[in-house]
Amino acid sequence: RSSGINAEYGDAKFFKKITSRSTIEPMTRELGGVKIVPRPSSNTVKISGPKACVAECKEKLEAMMEELTAQVEIMVEIPRQFHRDIIGTGGANVRKLTSENGVQVTFPPQRQ
Repeated sequence: RSSGINAEYGDAKFFKKITSRSTIEPMTRELGGVKIVPRPSSNTVKISGPKACVAECKEKLEAMMEELTAQVEIMVEIPRQFHRDIIGTGGANVRKLTSENGVQVTFPPQRQ
C-alpha cells in the first residue's frame, strides 16, 4: 500500500539544495519506490510510496535540513596580496584548514 505526505522545508535556499537532483535521485534509488515531488511555490515536497520508505525519506530530508540550518557563513575580507600565503603551496594550507575544521574556504576568482 502506498502513502504520501507533504513536508515543509522553510528557507528557499535550503529547499533548492534539498530538492536538487543530486539529493533526490540517490534517495529514490536507495529507498526503492519512493517518489519525491518538489513544490517550490510552497517550499514543500510531496513524498509518496511504501509507508516505511516514505517515513525514512522524511527523516533523511529533515536531518539534511537540520544540518543545513546549523551551518553558518561568514565573509572575511583578506587583501589579495595575502591570498598566496593563506592558500599555501599547492593549496596545502587551505586543505589543512578545511580538513581539520570541517569548513569550506573560497576565494574570489583571480582578476585577469
